[in-house]
Amino acid sequence: NTYTLKEIIGFGGSSKVFSGVDSTNTKYAIKAIRNDRGYADELASMMVLREYVVMEHIGQHPNIIQHFNCNPEGVLEVEGDIQKVCYNTMEYCQNGALSTIVKRTGPVEEAISRFMFIQMASAVEFLHSKQFAHLDLKLENILLDDCFNLKVADFGAGVNVKCTNGRTDKKIGTPLYMPPEIKNLKAGETYDGLKADIYSLGATLCLLLMGEL
Repeated sequence: NTYTLKEIIGFGGSSKVFSGVDSTNTKYAIKAIRNDRGYADELASMMVLREYVVMEHIGQHPNIIQHFNCNPEGVLEVEGDIQKVCYNTMEYCQNGALSTIVKRTGPVEEAISRFMFIQMASAVEFLHSKQFAHLDLKLENILLDDCFNLKVADFGAGVNVKCTNGRTDKKIGTPLYMPPEIKNLKAGETYDGLKADIYSLGATLCLLLMGEL
């Protein structure tokens, strides 16, 4: 009874995102674990808690989406039917994902791309100062608020590399943005997670300027 869901505004591999309002009509993005994936309750709860803990560890930055709370034991009422739902409550970004902008308008002119890239780089620099690698930087995970400022989102794939000298063996990400060291990773090998993010930033910039790779 905390939020009223309005509409689906996004899909991910393990989650879907709704717009929602609270009792004061303040708007939020509600990221819920998808029930069509068949995750066990314990795993769904862990996925929600993990992203929330990561965001609490990282802290706030003007170009990183703000997380407000999480509920791994939530319930959702749909036409009188009660369903279990695990969700995170986040800042609502009115203008959606940067990928949608590029699909609609094509390449972004250089001056605007430069402005956007500075904001992206600032967010990633902040993440890396916390010894955290995002590992899934892409247009779909970069959102735009009502003033068209960028917000890096979706930290479910990320990893803390503080105790491993920046390295990880996590084979994850999106093929189009993925550096070759992840694509070709073999069992027992590791790679530099922070450098992998820089590669993905470069691929993102190419897509902004070219409209395609």
